Amino acid sequence: MHEIGIMENIITEVERVALDNSLDRVTSISLRIGELRHIVPEYLSFAFDAVKGETVASEAMLLVEYIPVVAKCGQCLIEFEIKNSRFICSNCGGIELDILSGKEVLITTISGEKTVEKRKEKESGN
Repeated sequence: MHEIGIMENIITEVERVALDNSLDRVTSISLRIGELRHIVPEYLSFAFDAVKGETVASEAMLLVEYIPVVAKCGQCLIEFEIKNSRFICSNCGGIELDILSGKEVLITTISGEKTVEKRKEKESGN
C-alpha cells in the first residue's frame, strides 16, 4: 500500500508549512492526485487517518481531486484523455505519446488556525 508513504510525505510537508506560518492546527488539506498514481481512495483515507496522529493536522479534513490522464500524440499532435489504460492515440492510432497530466501528487491548499497569542506576536513583529 504505497498510500502510506505518500501520505507520510504529505504530512511532513504540511507540518513544515504550518510551522513556517505559525499555525497551531491545520483544518483542511487539499490535494490533486493523478490517476496514474493508482491511488485507492479508501486506502488514502485510511493512510491519512493513520499518519496524521498527534500532528498539527490531527483534526484536519482531507479533500482530494483526481486528475485524469491526458496525453499528446507525437504523430498527429492532438491532446486526448486516456481511458481504460489504452495508451494509443484516439485520432491516428499512434503510440508515441507525451503524458501531460495524470502523474501529479500536489498539495494545493493547507488551511489552518493560529492562536490569538501567535497572531498578536506576528502583528507586533516579535
